Amino acid sequence: MNTVPDDELYGFITVNLGSFLQTDRLAFVDENNLPGIGAWLRKNKIASPLGYTERSGFCQYEL
Repeated sequence: MNTVPDDELYGFITVNLGSFLQTDRLAFVDENNLPGIGAWLRKNKIASPLGYTERSGFCQYEL
């Protein structure tokens, strides 16, 4: 969690895709820029996948 690809002190875990599914409790996780963040969120019982993904450009994001 302390290391992100561009050596910034923080990274954004979610992406805004403009989907009607995004709410204050549901978000798309950005595995593209933070590889392994989804597994880390599951392991620490912070979030769980809902089995839905949405594509934006060449990337797919899990809800």
